[in-house]
Amino acid sequence: MAGLGVPRPVPNANKSGMVGMLLLFGAGFGLGWGPLTYVVVTEVPALRLRDRSQRVSSLVNIFMNFLVNFTLPYLLNAPYAALQSKVGFIFGTIAV
Repeated sequence: MAGLGVPRPVPNANKSGMVGMLLLFGAGFGLGWGPLTYVVVTEVPALRLRDRSQRVSSLVNIFMNFLVNFTLPYLLNAPYAALQSKVGFIFGTIAV
């Protein structure tokens, strides 16, 4: 997805491709891996650790969501990093 935004100016076909990939990812994650994190976190540890593991994983999830949502405008917009769609290279590298 980040590679589609590299050429300047970005063609309309590339913009449509980025939107389509974003929608496909959101639907796939929401229906697939997204809800499974809560199941895995509560079922893998021992019964006595279930509450603590759920609590810690929820706190880590909330913190990481805050971190991404706080830094994303600075990475995208012009007065700061102005990476625009190239920010996908950063998040893609982290995801691997």
